[in-house]
Amino acid sequence: MELNWSKINKVGNSKILKTSYYWLIIIPLFAKLLSGIKDILTFNIFGVEVIIRFSLPFSWQLFYISALLIAIADIIYTYKCPELIKEFKDYNSYQMSGRTALQLRHYALSYTLNETNVMNATRSSLPSDQKELLNQEIYWNLYEYLDALFPKTRLISIGLYALGFILLGIVFYQNMLFVFNQLV
Repeated sequence: MELNWSKINKVGNSKILKTSYYWLIIIPLFAKLLSGIKDILTFNIFGVEVIIRFSLPFSWQLFYISALLIAIADIIYTYKCPELIKEFKDYNSYQMSGRTALQLRHYALSYTLNETNVMNATRSSLPSDQKELLNQEIYWNLYEYLDALFPKTRLISIGLYALGFILLGIVFYQNMLFVFNQLV
């Protein structure tokens, strides 16, 4: 199964993943704040010794690296995934947006494609039902072409997303183990 831009698009458009940029700022701020404090603070409350650790946990470091990898993958996706793929999942969504064959021509020209077939759809001599079928055929041909562009870049983006998700999974696993150990 080849992972084209349309499949990466489902991950790249995720609102949750867009938060990785925030973590790239928040985690270093916490690290900076905690760097000026002793790693361990011990005090007594009603005769019970309370220990608070202020060092940045290893899981936060992994979380930061995960956010960084996901952010880099997202930057690659944002700049290399063709606009037609990012904006529309199918011809119906393209049509519902009010776009026409002229915009298909723009998409084709932005990737230096031959515009002859795209311009055929703008011929006014065609009946509207034939023009619509031609627009749809041109859309899908262009979509499939753009969907397969930049295979190495897609592979890098997918790899970074995958590595980011693996590290995120490790963080969640570590935290679940910590919680279960505290309960037992």
